[in-house]
Amino acid sequence: MNIFQELENMTKRESSIFTYQLVDGSYIMAEEVDFDFDENVIFIINPVRIKENNIDNKFQLTTYMITEPSHPIQLREDAIVASTPAPAVLRRNYFQYNLLNALQNSLSNDDFQEIVKLIFGGLDSKDDVEKQENNPFDFSETYKIKKSKNPNNPWDRY
Repeated sequence: MNIFQELENMTKRESSIFTYQLVDGSYIMAEEVDFDFDENVIFIINPVRIKENNIDNKFQLTTYMITEPSHPIQLREDAIVASTPAPAVLRRNYFQYNLLNALQNSLSNDDFQEIVKLIFGGLDSKDDVEKQENNPFDFSETYKIKKSKNPNNPWDRY
């Protein structure tokens, strides 16, 4: 199954991904996990900042806060100007961003780049999601990262 099809299926299922406009004018997107009615606090996880590129009217997702993955963050209700459930295309981008962020944090840079090439091989920064080619990468098979042993280091196992 293609990673984009899996992400599409994930975004169609019920998810509590919301976009928020904050009082400072910034926009964020996050998954709501709880609400404290007494303190007027929304608990969110994996927030991302939505930045608009004024040149070509495209959006970019970036890290909003440096936290542990899925660590709850308190978002005070009085800091929110507006909120709405995220549209399907933004939810898909949100899941892609968090997937790549988790991979980048758990793999070496070379391994991460190799996997990104395999998964997103036909994409460059100007391609749209609709223009993506089918990717031959099979997620049901075990993938082995190609490594070679360093002959100068007797302790190198690869």
